[in-house]
Parts: sequence; structure tokens; C-alpha cells
Amino acid sequence: MTPPVRPLPDALHADLAALVGRRRQLVDMLTAERNRLQQARAAVQANVLCLSLAEFWPWAGTRSGELGITGLFIGMLAAINIRSVRSGARTSNALAVVKLVPLLGFAVLGLIWIAAGRTGVAPVATDSSASGWLHVLLLLMFAYGGFESALLPMAEARNPRRDAPFALLLGLGLATVVYLAAQLT
Repeated sequence: MTPPVRPLPDALHADLAALVGRRRQLVDMLTAERNRLQQARAAVQANVLCLSLAEFWPWAGTRSGELGITGLFIGMLAAINIRSVRSGARTSNALAVVKLVPLLGFAVLGLIWIAAGRTGVAPVATDSSASGWLHVLLLLMFAYGGFESALLPMAEARNPRRDAPFALLLGLGLATVVYLAAQLT
């Protein structure tokens, strides 16, 4: 028995095939962009570290200093994660505490300042150059990024369906409270 002869696809089928192909392209592009942004987060953190160290140690602001510090920073994090997932998780928790403690300290000091009746804020010098704006944007990316990382280890959670929404909402809620407290003070 021979199979029946099928007609060539009509215009509707050709359009559908083109749409499916385009969708596949878009999904590949989105995946590549997500991977690029994930890599950019480590680079932003390394840049912030170099900029901060350059305020106290001028060598850190040179090109060789940036390369050395960035290599050391990313190399240490890679070595910690290669050692074990547990040591990577502990390091991540410790770095989160190091990031939050100064913010909470400033919030408490600000509340004490307001409670003492000193609501006037001293004028701050501004830098409206492109370099100043980029420096501020880099600091904002560092400050507001990362709370969504609570979802990354969900593959290893006992009950990710229950824990993922809780982790995401808790992370968003804590980030909101901390940064609102920083802005109010």
C-alpha cells in the first residue's frame, strides 16, 4: 500500500511555519540575553568593588589594579563554588549579611537623627557629568540587584512549589523594607 499524496502546504501553513520559526529564534535570543545578564551581574559587583577600593587605595583604580582585583574576586567565588554547593550557599549568606548590616545601621542612625528633631539634610555635591551618572547607575544596579536570586537554588529545595513563592515574596518584601528605611532616613 502506498501512502496518499499530500498537497503542498498552503499559505496559512507556510505562515504558521514562519511564525513557529520566528518564535524559536526569539526564545533563543531571550535565553542568550538572560545568560549575558547573569554574567554581567558578577562584572558589576567586581566594578563596584574596584571603585570602592580606589577611594582608599588608588592602585585599585588603575587598569592593572582592576584586572587583578576582579580576577581575584571572581576566582575566589569560583573556587568556593567548586569546593561545594554548601560553601557557596554559606558565602552567599555571609555576603548578604555584609550588604544588609550597613544599610540597617544607616536606617537606625537616620531614625535616631529624625527622633532628635534634626530633619534638615545637608546639601550633597552633585556630579552631572556622564561619568557621575554612570557611577551612580553602577551603584544602583549593585544595590537593587540580587533579591531575585532566592529562586536560583530552588532546584535543590525539598518542596520548590511551596518554597519558591515564599522565597520570592520574602526577598522582595525585605528588599523593599530595607530600601524604604534607607530612603526615609
